[in-house]
Amino acid sequence: MVKSRIWITLIIVLSGAFGHAQELPPIFKVEKFKKGIYRNVDEFLNDAPSIHREFKIIRRPPLHQEWLLGGEFSLSFEDSTLNRKLLKEIWGVSTGEKILINTSNYGSMLGFEELIGLGRYCYWKGKGTRINNMTSPNDAQPLSIESKYYECIYILNPNNGKIFELTDELMQVILTNDNELLQRFSDEKKKNNDFELHQSYIRQYNASHMGEIDVNPYDVVFYRRRKKESEIPIQLIINDSVYYDIPASKVLEYKIRTPEIKICVDGFCQNFKISITEKNYFECSKPLGKSKSIFRKVESKVGVFYVREIQNYPERHEN
Repeated sequence: MVKSRIWITLIIVLSGAFGHAQELPPIFKVEKFKKGIYRNVDEFLNDAPSIHREFKIIRRPPLHQEWLLGGEFSLSFEDSTLNRKLLKEIWGVSTGEKILINTSNYGSMLGFEELIGLGRYCYWKGKGTRINNMTSPNDAQPLSIESKYYECIYILNPNNGKIFELTDELMQVILTNDNELLQRFSDEKKKNNDFELHQSYIRQYNASHMGEIDVNPYDVVFYRRRKKESEIPIQLIINDSVYYDIPASKVLEYKIRTPEIKICVDGFCQNFKISITEKNYFECSKPLGKSKSIFRKVESKVGVFYVREIQNYPERHEN
């Protein structure tokens, strides 16, 4: 398995007499991650990196990590136009086999840490900094600040996209949903209180609490009919980050966790409200002889009709 280095727990949550499989974000279900660069946490959860440029992962020397802080890894791009400013805007990267998180996402210095586990809380090892003391020999001298970094665990809550340092206090808050784990953690931390203990218990919590993942994705369907359409693909940009090329007679299904979607085609952008009770259908078109592409939101019954027609087209013409 390509994810052998990442702890993953996939649990099917059943409800009702016959059971209903919970819909997890794509990143929890794929066999192999898509390679590329994530601009935001949505791209990570959807396994949909929007930047595709060659990069190398470089392990930073231990002294650089200690004195300059930041992550264990840095990135090197073959394309030199990616400057430091753009690096800070990168949420994370995927090599196809592992995922690295940009430490500047949570206020640390620039760098990257490797994701250890996917689950109710995604987690990785990082560094925190504490100030030991602040002294000044006299009023004429500046303060002397002594700080020290320590190893810790950071967690990502997929339900809201926020990142936190996993402290004792936060660990206990999380474990209030599991009294047995909470009691064991409280007893064990008296003897061994370090980041490895936090890692062990967040992994155990994930093993039985995947059902708490609830990102409430909304279903969006883009389609392009075949009749009187140019053979040139339409480039679709969703929420300024996700890019798709849609040829004629194509159906594209997408999930979004926000109640509004921004769609750009040929430099023209428009915002649409998203229905949370039914699938949202958008028709894209580039008519023959026309240079401009067009798109529009259609009623659900119209979208269902044309999507079915597109999907059944090969079957009708083979018989």
